[in-house]
Amino acid sequence: MVGAAIFAVHPWSIYKRQGETAYTRYDVVGWRASQVVQRNYALPDGLWYGSTPDLLVDHRGDAVESMIDEVEAAVASYPFADHYLSYPGPNSNTFLAHIGRQVPALKLDLPANAVGKDYRALSDPVGRSASGSGLQMSLLG
Repeated sequence: MVGAAIFAVHPWSIYKRQGETAYTRYDVVGWRASQVVQRNYALPDGLWYGSTPDLLVDHRGDAVESMIDEVEAAVASYPFADHYLSYPGPNSNTFLAHIGRQVPALKLDLPANAVGKDYRALSDPVGRSASGSGLQMSLLG
């Protein structure tokens, strides 16, 4: 899901395993330092500063369980879990882009105004794009 603003967006990931009654939400929130990755910080489909969220991808069916495992592993491996910078990143868009790179089956395509989605660590400047549809090279966003 993504909450839109005039110049940028704030994305987050939500999922629900088979048999569960509640969704799990992961996002990055800069003012929650020193641990910026938040689990269930807000409602899964809640407004973002008055903005109704948009759904970026929706996956259903048996294959989703293994995708959820991969998403959880991507969350755990996020390299900037204790660092946040609005511009150029790492930020909430960097976080979702990381998940998209780690879980190509998501086919996550962040919008053009997802500032920070192209932020990559200096130690990893070249690799798959967040959508999984191409290659990317970036020096700190």
